[in-house]
Amino acid sequence: AGGGQGTGHLRILLVTLQFAVSIALGVGALVVSRQVEFARQIDLGFDRRNVVFASTEGHLAEAGIRSLIETLKRGPGILDVARANAEPFHSGGSFVGLQNVGSSELLTPNWVFISQNYFDLYRIKLVAGRMLSDTREEDTYYDLDNSRNEGHNVVVNVALARALGFSAQGIIGKTVLLRNVHFRVAGVVADTLVDRAHRS
Repeated sequence: AGGGQGTGHLRILLVTLQFAVSIALGVGALVVSRQVEFARQIDLGFDRRNVVFASTEGHLAEAGIRSLIETLKRGPGILDVARANAEPFHSGGSFVGLQNVGSSELLTPNWVFISQNYFDLYRIKLVAGRMLSDTREEDTYYDLDNSRNEGHNVVVNVALARALGFSAQGIIGKTVLLRNVHFRVAGVVADTLVDRAHRS
């Protein structure tokens, strides 16, 4: 009788353990399901559908990059080609010092160098002001000769406008100092998610 009682206790223990494991697996599956649904519904702030990103870093000189862009634009089914030193949902770019004119507070936003059609290609929404134009000299950024950028225009996002103490509308036309050069804010775009799920 003692052996049968021991076996009964073992059976109850195993059934209880199996039940606990089943509950844990069920809860885990529910958590994963909710995370997947959250990822599907999250607003990235841009549209990556039908966009291909390719890096030319270290492979092509400037003339080669321009030639590649022109060749790609002529390709069948290609609607547009934009240029940037980082893609959305990636924290690449350059972290450089930026400040309001007359302020000693230095911010280090992620500064992304882009072609003027970048926001259109990724469908990033304009919140205030205007987008940059490839027909305006003052909308051009010269990466290798910063002195030529004096008085030129930039586009910032809502988060940077807020960090500088302005609303999206309030920062339009304001001047910021970047690498000791004055830039005028021409437009403000919506924030996008970069570096996993952090909005920037």
